[in-house]
Amino acid sequence: MEKNKQSDFLRTFFCFGMTVYLMCFLFMIHFYRVSKETFREDFGRNFTWPDIGLDFHYLYNISSSVRDGGTSMSVHPPWAAVSYIPLTFLGPKSAYVLFTYALIALLFSAIFLCIRENKVFLTGQMDLFIALLCTGIFYHTYPVLFALERGQFEILLGFFSTVGLFALSRNFRKTAVIALVLAAQYKIYPVILGSVLFIRYRWKTLAVFMALNVLMLFIRGKDVGFSYIKVVKEMVEHPCSWPGNHCLISFAHEMVRLRYLSPDLEVITAKALSAAAVLVFTAAFLWLAFKGKPHTSSAFSVAEAGLIGMAFQLMSLLPATSHDYKLPIQIIPFLLMISRGKADFTIPKPLVYVLMAALSASMAFMFVPFFLIKTFGVIASFMIYAVFAFSPIVKEPKTLTT
Repeated sequence: MEKNKQSDFLRTFFCFGMTVYLMCFLFMIHFYRVSKETFREDFGRNFTWPDIGLDFHYLYNISSSVRDGGTSMSVHPPWAAVSYIPLTFLGPKSAYVLFTYALIALLFSAIFLCIRENKVFLTGQMDLFIALLCTGIFYHTYPVLFALERGQFEILLGFFSTVGLFALSRNFRKTAVIALVLAAQYKIYPVILGSVLFIRYRWKTLAVFMALNVLMLFIRGKDVGFSYIKVVKEMVEHPCSWPGNHCLISFAHEMVRLRYLSPDLEVITAKALSAAAVLVFTAAFLWLAFKGKPHTSSAFSVAEAGLIGMAFQLMSLLPATSHDYKLPIQIIPFLLMISRGKADFTIPKPLVYVLMAALSASMAFMFVPFFLIKTFGVIASFMIYAVFAFSPIVKEPKTLTT
């Protein structure tokens, strides 16, 4: 019986979710291209060398300094510059090109692990094929192309986050901790995934995770570590407000600019929205951690996938800088959620279909070229994931066999 369920192509919401996503994306992307007097490209103009790879070369130059014994600082955790050192043995342009190819490979790997986590299809070969198709689909989207053009490493930290989550679903505790630590050492916000570590393994594993993150901050020495902490404080105090920054602080600023919000309410609105999001996430986390029945060796429950989705939305909403090249990480929770089995939901099935359709449409909205405030899509996704996280379905997940 279990094998029959596994072989059922429509056992999960994957096909439904991807179908709705593609329909919405095609409609929105075509509207974007034909809604102006000229047929629009993804970025409006062609980027030429050396403008392309701007963010990659920023870190590349710092890594070159570190390789030569320098103490140059960046806005990223110290480990990021250390990990780039092998690339500095290549010329800047060759290193950038190699890095982008690596990002594509890592995007494919992350998508494959998301699909394989709940064994969406009958065989690993089918999962590989579908992952390749999805990689091609997501490659031709604004956020992924933006990340590749800038040479940003959101896809890299997304890959490590996915490895950590996949390891959690297979009860590979040490692998999960190491992968999630590496994710948080490129940009600190994946540390929020420690909440899932706690749900599965409790205090000791969480303490190890946090301790390793602190130690990694000082991998280049005490002075560099404390300098980075100071840089983070300055970035929080001086956010970059523009439509391409989809954090809540910038969102409130844009609402004022568009005259939907009074300037007097800008700061309090941003703080209120941030506090509400944190409170909802904390409530869901505490409910899952202390009311739900924990699992240690199986695919994520719907509620756990919902909490993971909320965590990824907070990675975009809370940091003071969340430019559009960060959006590729939202592929991970989306694929995890639509990979849940239909039989695992206890809320009414019509409502599940409505929520899945809304989530897929929100993803499409976030992934079209820049012309709207993406924060609306992130907030909508957060709310949908919250419904799934609070749905009373925490029970012993079914163990799938091959």
